Amino acid sequence: MPIELLDKARLFDGADVTLMRREDRWWMIMGELADPAVPRIDLRAAHLLRGATADRTEWTIVGQCAAPAPADGWDATGYHCVSYVRGRSGGRWVERLYYASSAAWTDITGPYSIGFLEWDGSQWVRHPEPVFTATEPWERGTVAEPNLLHHDGRWLLWYCAGLSTDGTQVIGFAESPDGVTGWTGRRIFAADGEFDALVVASGTGFDLVTAKHPLVAAPGPDDGVWWARSGTLGQWPAPVRLVSTTDGTSWHRDGVWKPSLVREGDSLVVFFNGSRREGRSPGLSVGRVHYRLR
Repeated sequence: MPIELLDKARLFDGADVTLMRREDRWWMIMGELADPAVPRIDLRAAHLLRGATADRTEWTIVGQCAAPAPADGWDATGYHCVSYVRGRSGGRWVERLYYASSAAWTDITGPYSIGFLEWDGSQWVRHPEPVFTATEPWERGTVAEPNLLHHDGRWLLWYCAGLSTDGTQVIGFAESPDGVTGWTGRRIFAADGEFDALVVASGTGFDLVTAKHPLVAAPGPDDGVWWARSGTLGQWPAPVRLVSTTDGTSWHRDGVWKPSLVREGDSLVVFFNGSRREGRSPGLSVGRVHYRLR
């Protein structure tokens, strides 16, 4: 499908965003290291004006939006790589923020498990235990970067597995009837250097957005954000690159990952993390690209 780049913009410092539509406005949930002395990722929210389209850049950050993870919990290091999803579970519609976490945090490899927060009508409530953990040899004891889609009565999960400092991660897939238990169909979905995979249902088809990001090596010519469109979930055409890590843009020259996608008419808006290392600091930014579908 022909596409035309309209704009690319750095929005603000931050990382790991997910988008949701509420109250006739777009909301963004993201992670933050609120206190450098405490190794814990908390969540804060931002929003656009009512009625504004997702390509706008005037986001208002409104602060912390969920209680911190408990210091003695399985998720004591907080809410990493959060992903919003709405679906039916236990006979009712629910809104959830899935995330990866661990009890202790030595480096980016984890090991992680996946849990969620659920909206009770006034606040995000933490589910007490993880709902998805590593069980397969190729997962190498860690599952992270969850992205979920509720479709046709099933909860579909794409996730990053096998994070290590001596190998290349893969994208795994599994599905569940309620997003909590009964996970089946666990398999490798992609194994070409992808760090994230996100699938969004829109119109009569599906959008797949992947991010290629090396965990420890320098970014290469194939790294960045890629997009494909399909009428079914099982077959994907060759992807189109939306963002190149190494295109000379300073604020994402050291890494691009964690995409979120919004489609509005012929507009394709993809949000992502960008990294520019300054000394020991990763220099994380939230950015977005705006494309027109032709």
